Amino acid sequence: MNSARIRFRFADLGTEVSISPENVPEGTWADFAQTLLAHGGRPDSRGIILSRSALRRASLDLGSLLKHHDLAADYEENVRHFLDLHAQETRARRNSEKDRKSLSRRDVERRVRASCRFRRALTETQLRDLGRLLAIMHGANFSVPGAGKTTALLAIYEAGVGAGAHDRLLVVGPKNAFLAWEDEIALCYESGNTPTLARLGGGRERVIEALGKNPEIALITYQLLPNVLDVVSEWCRRHKTHIVLDESHRIKAGRGGVLATAALELSDAAVRRDLLSGTPMPNAPGPSLADRVCVARSAHLSR
Repeated sequence: MNSARIRFRFADLGTEVSISPENVPEGTWADFAQTLLAHGGRPDSRGIILSRSALRRASLDLGSLLKHHDLAADYEENVRHFLDLHAQETRARRNSEKDRKSLSRRDVERRVRASCRFRRALTETQLRDLGRLLAIMHGANFSVPGAGKTTALLAIYEAGVGAGAHDRLLVVGPKNAFLAWEDEIALCYESGNTPTLARLGGGRERVIEALGKNPEIALITYQLLPNVLDVVSEWCRRHKTHIVLDESHRIKAGRGGVLATAALELSDAAVRRDLLSGTPMPNAPGPSLADRVCVARSAHLSR
């Protein structure tokens, strides 16, 4: 009986995955190690350590290697669940590109009002966009400035709250957008039933203190996120967190930029991800971005 296998285990706090050989020939493991290192892995005493997002990117290559070398994979249960979710999201993204279905206006209103907290009237344009966005797992709204993207995003979050899918919202954006978020939250929620809100800032200790008060909605800048990524990720994973990148064109550098890398690493702590931008994008999103969102392009862009 062949006992050779590749073991997948979460390391530390679950932010990284340890991949190690068991009775695997040295030459065979060299093939795996080369692939893992190419995806940003680093050696440790047992094998290779890979971030969660890097494991997503490497999953197809690893599957091909396992099949080519006729090796078994030994997955820790949490890693198996993580990879199953990745496969589910990949299928959902592909299906969304083929199936352009949208929810009816009535279904949108029913979902958004289910929590009995959201009070703001939605425009026909917002209802149209929400019909598409609520029909997919993750989304993006690239409407022109002033189209009501923030209100629509809060409506998506509230629909998730009403369905029990979300219980926290994290917004990553520029500091000059925070006041607009605070104003929109005040306008969208019933008086006395407004979610608790925290601006994360002032350094690592202040961020830990603010998150320790367990706000429902937290705002953080792109510049601060890389310095407190572990703290923010841990908070997100303790909850069912909807993560939003506002003015998401700021991560267009992809993994070549520090801010974009932090945002992409954070994405794996989300139960839902949404991008917002009123700035025109290139003709197509980059590969790392396309792997994470199902784009719902607003008709505003064609006007």
